[in-house]
Amino acid sequence: MCQYSLTAEQLKDAQSLLCIWQCEFKLLYYQLKEYCIHFVRLVVHQVTHLVPEAIQKGPPICYAQWMMEHTIGNLDQQIRQPSKPFTNLV
Repeated sequence: MCQYSLTAEQLKDAQSLLCIWQCEFKLLYYQLKEYCIHFVRLVVHQVTHLVPEAIQKGPPICYAQWMMEHTIGNLDQQIRQPSKPFTNLV
């Protein structure tokens, strides 16, 4: 999901694999019991929305906030100006 272009076949495969992973996670970690639902974090639920969002908006790498934050972090490391690290990022 972290590439700039995705084919329909890749999206279909990703949806299948992500749904399988989510089901296995639920069975393994909270066994579909309500009192154990706190083991399911938002990110576990969010994976089922990745493919529909990619179809609607494009790959997450192009719109997701975490990608922007990661890129800014990479730029900060590459600039390496300890006195004013964010000056050139504006």
